[in-house]
Amino acid sequence: MDEDWITPFESATTPILRQAGYEQIDTLTYRAFCSMAEVEHFIFFEEGGKRKGVFSGHVGVRNTEAEAFSANAILRYSGEFHFQALRYDERKSCTMRFPFGRLVPLWSIYVPDLSKPQIGEAVQSIVTEHVRPVVEGITTAEKLLSLLLENKDPFFWGATNGAIRAAQIVVLGDKSGLDRDQIRSALEPRLTFVANGFLKTSPFRKEPSAYIDKILSDWNGRKSDGTSQ
Repeated sequence: MDEDWITPFESATTPILRQAGYEQIDTLTYRAFCSMAEVEHFIFFEEGGKRKGVFSGHVGVRNTEAEAFSANAILRYSGEFHFQALRYDERKSCTMRFPFGRLVPLWSIYVPDLSKPQIGEAVQSIVTEHVRPVVEGITTAEKLLSLLLENKDPFFWGATNGAIRAAQIVVLGDKSGLDRDQIRSALEPRLTFVANGFLKTSPFRKEPSAYIDKILSDWNGRKSDGTSQ
């Protein structure tokens, strides 16, 4: 039977993250107390790698309306089995996640080799010195839009599904006062990433601009209907 390393990791990590301003909302999942209505901040840890007990981390940012809309968009237009497992969870779904390894190269923790204080110290360091400084200023739809449109560390497009990210940009662009043409123009330089959000069998792999047109129309239609998902 495999040894449980999640329990000792969380035991060391949860008090440290609470002090740093994050509450645990699920296994290895934390949400910032200071999350605003427009933008929420998350920290996710994952156990993986070739050895049990190795933990890596991601920082996540989301607008709930954009998250819900993007999840429905990819499920509607992917037509591919691997996206059917994507289910929106209002409490913790966050597809815009970026690895700690882009902040501190190769960052990970091997729990079996560390004491509880050492685990806490490693987590405190990455969160307070690297994670919080890059996201704490992202508090409005406009700032989140700017972040998602950029393609630079640690928020590079290759870390996320481009089709999902584009759908969130449609929502955030509208919330930021951009019209359809402005949103389409903003996404133009990222069409390759959008296309790569689909499998090769998808028609949107060759024509990502057609997908952009569809999600622009969908969002405008949902606004007219008084819905946002």
